[in-house]
Amino acid sequence: MVCQKGTLELKTFRNENFTELFSVHRAVDVEACICCKGKNFKEWTSERKFPASECLNCGFVFMNPQLDASGLRDYYQNYLSKRRINDEAKMEQRKSQYRLDADLLSNRGYADGVLLDVGCNGGFFLEALGDRYERYGTEIDSESVAYCRKHYTEFASNVYHGDLIEAKFGAAQFDIVTLRGVIEHVPNPSEIIQEVLRILKPRGVMFICATPNVDSVAARIYRENWVLFHPVQHLWYFSPTTFKRIMNSSGMRLVWEEFPYFGTPYEHFEADLRKFATYLNELETASNSNVSPPFFESMMSLIYQKE
Repeated sequence: MVCQKGTLELKTFRNENFTELFSVHRAVDVEACICCKGKNFKEWTSERKFPASECLNCGFVFMNPQLDASGLRDYYQNYLSKRRINDEAKMEQRKSQYRLDADLLSNRGYADGVLLDVGCNGGFFLEALGDRYERYGTEIDSESVAYCRKHYTEFASNVYHGDLIEAKFGAAQFDIVTLRGVIEHVPNPSEIIQEVLRILKPRGVMFICATPNVDSVAARIYRENWVLFHPVQHLWYFSPTTFKRIMNSSGMRLVWEEFPYFGTPYEHFEADLRKFATYLNELETASNSNVSPPFFESMMSLIYQKE
């Protein structure tokens, strides 16, 4: 499907209006599953404006069609001020989660070395990691890069304005590459994984975290009302199984897997259970469009090590 410039079809999702974005940029069909190369899909959601498909062969879920690469770059410009920095409560939650993710990495034995954070936004996770690492980053949003250079001078000169492929880092340059809430956003995850493999040192690790898990109970029940379903930000909906399948031929092995919820700033277990019960009770009603709460297994953290 291609949306030509000037299309006036109203495209809104929750509190965002994508009408202009999709009228200026193309929406492109996914013809083959990036996990297994299969070409037979079924609908995963009943969302008509922003449909998602599920591969009949391997169960991988993805937006189909997807906004093209130029549209995604347009969307992410000034992302920091439009969607992050002005929400103090969310920024505090994220700050707490950054520290937890940093601790997870160091507690697993990866407490120093040369580290690259792909899609580093304003440098917040790099800051949480601390100066025990030699820190680098990439970021496509110019506003976020400017914020990082103003507030985090100790590593800001190591942040590349552009994407990972454009940065052209040296082979075997990094001990650790982190992709925090990134792999589900990019147009070509396989290309990113291969580039990570190239720039990692032998025995180096790739840390995937803050990535939605489509095999979670919240995703299976809520579908398009899952809080982590987003038609522009989240193009690919991985599970531990499908991600492992994608990684099988990469020369990397899984060494750690976790599903952060308990003990995070997003945990409200009893209240979340009540919301689930209410949603299930009203599942057949047309007005049942409440967005899911954060919940156990909705997010995953994976550490892969290069052989």
